[in-house]
Amino acid sequence: MKIMKEVYNNMIIGAINGFDRIRFRGTLRWLASERGINTFASSNNILLKDFMNFAKHITKNIREEFDNISAQRGIETIYLRSSKGSKEELARSIAKEKNIISGPICNFSVLETCYAPRIRGNKAEKTLELKIMPTKCIHLYHYFDHPTYGFGHVRLQTWAPYNIFICLNGRHWLERDLQKNDIGYLKNKNCFPWLENVNKAQELLDKQQETNWSRCSTVL
Repeated sequence: MKIMKEVYNNMIIGAINGFDRIRFRGTLRWLASERGINTFASSNNILLKDFMNFAKHITKNIREEFDNISAQRGIETIYLRSSKGSKEELARSIAKEKNIISGPICNFSVLETCYAPRIRGNKAEKTLELKIMPTKCIHLYHYFDHPTYGFGHVRLQTWAPYNIFICLNGRHWLERDLQKNDIGYLKNKNCFPWLENVNKAQELLDKQQETNWSRCSTVL
């Protein structure tokens, strides 16, 4: 950073500081640990030999409800064969192709790694036991361009503990605010090479940190 300042000192008109990536996580805490799952299963009279079928039923319901909501919103669901490609780039290309400036863009369904409960036999004890271990399951992605927060996505793990992540980007959010305040800018991916009013942009970034997220109920 020091070298860059020395080289480009006469070209720098200012700098901004604020949120970059923003990620919220939700999970069913009872199902997020081996002890919790065993307690849940015991309190609901679910035998370990029946747990996998119980979990498969919930996964089936989640995927069906996801497809139903997608159909109601007229959103395309794309089943990806690999998790290696950039989902963000694909979603942006779909938004550009369909001229989607604001609102839902698309959904993805893809097999990805995760940590989840599995039932295994204990030969020494001759019993079944539940272990949380690395495995794979279907993950559902919903991409959107929100009128306030800008481009982002929701990621849902369809197997216990059903983790959900809401991922936003402070720079995309700032871009929306700049547009609303009629402030000129140049944006390259997640960077702003030029801002018409650096001080005002910083004020907008500072306001992001005052957000009361518990009161934000806008549907993404």
